[in-house]
Amino acid sequence: MTLTVQAAPFKGATKQASVAVAIEVDAARLNFSEQPNKTFADSLELSMFALDQRGRLHGGAFTQFNLTLRPDTYQRVRGSIVRLNPRMTLPPGRYQLRVGVRETGASEMGSVFHDLVVPDYNATGLAMSGLLITDEAARQQFSPHPDEQLPPGALPAPATSRRTFSQNDVVSMFTEIYDTNASRDARRIEVVTTLVGEGGESAFSSRESLSAGATSKDVKSSRIPITKQIALKDVRPGRYVLRVEARLLGNDAPRVSRETPVTVIQ
Repeated sequence: MTLTVQAAPFKGATKQASVAVAIEVDAARLNFSEQPNKTFADSLELSMFALDQRGRLHGGAFTQFNLTLRPDTYQRVRGSIVRLNPRMTLPPGRYQLRVGVRETGASEMGSVFHDLVVPDYNATGLAMSGLLITDEAARQQFSPHPDEQLPPGALPAPATSRRTFSQNDVVSMFTEIYDTNASRDARRIEVVTTLVGEGGESAFSSRESLSAGATSKDVKSSRIPITKQIALKDVRPGRYVLRVEARLLGNDAPRVSRETPVTVIQ
């Protein structure tokens, strides 16, 4: 069974990070059976855990999804994907995230190993979450397990694991910047978002200055949401890097950044 996985760490409610995972399963390999009431049924079993550098297991979870689809939904899903957006909590460190999916109808199975670095979001200084991206097509695809921890309005559709988009798409991106400030002074942060091709050409660039205290009641620990929409209609087909970089204005402290590859097709 073919599946794709992307994972993005975010600052959690505790000292552990909250990792948003996007899993997309090729629905063509699912074996739905027609029921007496004219619906179509199948089950997916999801297992997910992380191994740290010492081989210790973290965040093990097993979930079963019983899928019952109306005929019109079944016709739409069978040639598309089934998307799952679970969360898991992890302490700071380096991990190999292991995701396995089993379909019960024909016992089809698939797995993905995904390397992941979880920053220490409680350390003093500037930090950034991972990147979540989506497009309009994701709104139409079957997503039985939405991300319930994503802030309202962060993305117009569920986060996707896809990184290939057509020129007709508008890519939406979400990330968070964290400024754990030892002082009580509000600080200005410059955020630069770029889409750069293999040859160094810029297909998109955005620069903005934000106040670290403007979106948080606690100036010493700000959480700044960043959303962007990038229309690809004028972007040439090819491979690009979507990059978000943040730095404190008037400060020589190291910058923080996140990036993900993006391929644009006709």
